[in-house]
Amino acid sequence: MGLAFITSHTVLFHLSASRSKMVPETILEGFDGIIVGDSHSSWNDIGEEKQRCLLHYFRDMYRTLSKNDSPEYKQ
Repeated sequence: MGLAFITSHTVLFHLSASRSKMVPETILEGFDGIIVGDSHSSWNDIGEEKQRCLLHYFRDMYRTLSKNDSPEYKQ
């Protein structure tokens, strides 16, 4: 799991071989800001406010729409 923590003054990257929720839980203990992440289940119980990563969102939407063969979509 690769994590990036960004504030107006600091950038911290953390790499871990595990995608366990213990990784972000340990690092983000006491954090009260907005968490931006993918839709992996390790983020489900962490933080109050979340934002899905827009790059992940658009990638998944593209994959879904590219499989759509309906006439309505092709117009």
